[in-house]
Amino acid sequence: MSRNRCRSASSDVLRTRLSRRRLMHVAASVGAAGVLSGVSMPEAIAARQEDWPADAPDYASLQAAVEGEAARWNIPGMTAAVLHHGERFFAATGVTNVEHPVPVTPDTRFQIGSISKVFTATAVMALVDRGLLDLDTPVREWIPDLPLQRPDDYATLTLRHLLNHTTGFEGDYYFRTGDGDDALAAGIDRFDEIHTWTRPGEVIAYCNTGFSLAGRVIEVVMGQTYESAVTDLILAPLGMNGTSFPSTDLVTWPTASGHSLPDRQAGNQVHRPWALPRFLNAAGGIVSTVDDLLTFAEMHMDNGSYDGARILSEEAALEMRVRRVESDHIDEGYGVGWNIVHADGVPLVNHGGATNGFRAWLLTVPEHRFAIAMLTNSDEGLRAEDAVERWALRHYLAIDTSDPQPVPMTADVLDAVTGRYERHDGIFDVWRVDDHLHIEHQPIVDDEPFSDLESEDLPPNTIDAWPASEHVFVAPGGAPLESVIEFFEAPLFGEGDALVPRQVLRQGGRIAQRTGEAPASGPAIDH
Repeated sequence: MSRNRCRSASSDVLRTRLSRRRLMHVAASVGAAGVLSGVSMPEAIAARQEDWPADAPDYASLQAAVEGEAARWNIPGMTAAVLHHGERFFAATGVTNVEHPVPVTPDTRFQIGSISKVFTATAVMALVDRGLLDLDTPVREWIPDLPLQRPDDYATLTLRHLLNHTTGFEGDYYFRTGDGDDALAAGIDRFDEIHTWTRPGEVIAYCNTGFSLAGRVIEVVMGQTYESAVTDLILAPLGMNGTSFPSTDLVTWPTASGHSLPDRQAGNQVHRPWALPRFLNAAGGIVSTVDDLLTFAEMHMDNGSYDGARILSEEAALEMRVRRVESDHIDEGYGVGWNIVHADGVPLVNHGGATNGFRAWLLTVPEHRFAIAMLTNSDEGLRAEDAVERWALRHYLAIDTSDPQPVPMTADVLDAVTGRYERHDGIFDVWRVDDHLHIEHQPIVDDEPFSDLESEDLPPNTIDAWPASEHVFVAPGGAPLESVIEFFEAPLFGEGDALVPRQVLRQGGRIAQRTGEAPASGPAIDH
């Protein structure tokens, strides 16, 4: 995807470009300013406040912030670390497992989920430095028999497409191909099962499967497993002794269990199973500590070198954090592996992770050589991490991440985005309710679900979202990965080989295509 294509002019782009994280609490400012008509938004905010406190206090220290936010969001265990002016500061609270409680410390290992993608991208760039890979060479150079639907359309698929989420194919297929060394290869052999949306480079759509494919390319080039390659290229040279992939050895180390909170009155439940399929290791399988994550972050901010060990060339490290693809509608885009947004005009280079009962966050501010790593063992953890990040940026760097104001929209603009949207693992029904949208998401669970807790018998997830622009809607107090919903036209495959403009919904980076009207019977869940 060319940079110009990604940033095509759009009349609805907000004067201040928005990011998911800057939009999280936008509803509070809307209610105060009275920008939108009706009383439904204040009522929605009040409902949130009944369940969870809406405003975090100002904290005197990192430890106080971690303790306060973990308690506020009912997080079993949380740990955080900050790098500032060359010093590291640590905080921890809670327990590793509510059934067998052991105190969390900064040395406790947590799943880091999709932060693993930055490790995969780093390994690729280390091999680029060695002349073994090239970001813009078609992937079929290394995997000539790659089985994708519409093979001719994917002849130009490159490593850069894989690492900046512009593959064009669906990203959330979790192939359970066993725990053997052939797990990645066996999963890649099933890529003809993956739904194809568009040609490479056309649309940003978050893609786990793309990183699995990148992991397989690493295996082919290195002649060893992905896990051993990442260990040799990154973990061992950096002395990241608290970082590994899932194995039985973890029982000998302080390791957290993930938790879910399906019922607030019943409390946290240990999430089972603990491990992900090995096929997902390149996309989200690493286990680490906050201290090790700061080492990894420091290496990147020092342009590829740490404590005498050079992992990347300066050119490669800088290339990773150049935002080559961008959303037209919010301040969000990707370099090589890294997600990049802005606050007060300062680039924030970051990545999060969400796996079975774990939430993780790593943010770097290279301009200030600042980083914060946070790990929680709760599927509510991103709420706490977002609040602590906001506090840390304000406390250490005087960077404001307050939210911009939404804008009023007429009913016809809202009506234009209503309807049913579908993707292989879910259905979204969107209705207009007065001055906002009511959205219901019903997951479709396949034979190889991401989590054993998934079920089609559960009621749909519901979101009430208000307009921040013609194409961007925000949910008051929503979870960070769900609080921003975009609606726009994208070039998707139609009849034959043509690309046809289609209305899509994008949430959490994933897209779904509009397939018709929402049920005329209206919402299934009282909004």
